[in-house]
Amino acid sequence: MTVWDNVKELKAWILGAIAFDATVTSLLVTVFGVDAVKTTIATTATTIMALAIIFLIHKSEARTRKELQKHIDNSASVVTDLKHDMTEIKKMILENGKSTLRIEINEEMLQNPHNQDTILKMAEKYFSPPMNGDWYMTNRFLDWVEKEKVHLPPSLIGLKRD
Repeated sequence: MTVWDNVKELKAWILGAIAFDATVTSLLVTVFGVDAVKTTIATTATTIMALAIIFLIHKSEARTRKELQKHIDNSASVVTDLKHDMTEIKKMILENGKSTLRIEINEEMLQNPHNQDTILKMAEKYFSPPMNGDWYMTNRFLDWVEKEKVHLPPSLIGLKRD
């Protein structure tokens, strides 16, 4: 950035400072009758110092805004990554739950085939959303239904063999 760019960026401040300088100088010279040359030098020096301070503050704010924007961008990236990771973790947990429930249903059908209420509750959970289980379980479950002469609840009536 060049000096001219800085001047363009702060032109409102510069014009305001010049106007303020001229007003104060005129007021002091006209109303209080102080020496015009000394007053002009003093007010101009004060105005230049004020503009330098304003310039430094402006640059500091610009740096801070740039660093803040970088931090916001990094944070947004981290949030996006975390959302993706959370989605993957949720999928993995659902798959793990589905796998565990599949094992439990199989075990219950083998060990306690007459425990129909429990097997049906597990099957409803397994074959319904959000699990939407199937894999090889549909045929095994329907074999158990036929063998045990189980009346399926409405939520499981739509199951069909592969």
